[in-house]
Amino acid sequence: MPGKKRKADSSSSMWGSSSSNSSSPSSSRRSSSNKQSSSSRRGGGGGGGGAQGSGAYPYINEEGASKLFEEICDEDDPNVAGMEGICKLCEQLNLDPLEDIRVLVLLYKLGANKKPAEISKEEWMTGCNKHRLDSIDKFTNFLPALDTGFMERDEFKEFYKVSLLV
Repeated sequence: MPGKKRKADSSSSMWGSSSSNSSSPSSSRRSSSNKQSSSSRRGGGGGGGGAQGSGAYPYINEEGASKLFEEICDEDDPNVAGMEGICKLCEQLNLDPLEDIRVLVLLYKLGANKKPAEISKEEWMTGCNKHRLDSIDKFTNFLPALDTGFMERDEFKEFYKVSLLV
């Protein structure tokens, strides 16, 4: 709080505390913030809204994720979303499907590794559960994590093989 100074505790340092003082409120706040997943730090995690699933997809509102897929799936095959459906999703996310590499990264991160520019409902639901995506707002918040500069070296190599060497 402004105007109030905290008294320095001689048993703890600026960056941590001694093992005898590890149950202090500040250290437990640090511990819980360190448990945050890397995807949530990069914009893809959790965050409000809707009931969470409890079955095969415990981290998302299954109905919300399924409804999003139904909006983009092919008319001929409701278990697959092809390029036309992906373009619909891109419109909702304000992405250019022909120019923005994040479209390919999104498909890769959701698990669409069998065919280029196509994702099955199973891949979609598993990927949405992994990244906790069940609404357009959550997808929009996930976009910064799709920058290839945030990918680990091995993950980028795999993405490159799947997406660009098909």
